[in-house]
Amino acid sequence: MLQRHLTAVPQGLTLEELKASFAFLDSEDYREGLSAFLGKRAPVFRGR
Repeated sequence: MLQRHLTAVPQGLTLEELKASFAFLDSEDYREGLSAFLGKRAPVFRGR
């Protein structure tokens, strides 16, 4: 079980963690999903 301990000063994400959190923005599927949503159509995801 993962346990985290609260500290008086919260620690932010490392640069690597921050980059990983937004990596999905570079995917073709993300762009397809956004385009489909804005175009009010069903998305066609390709797993990329």
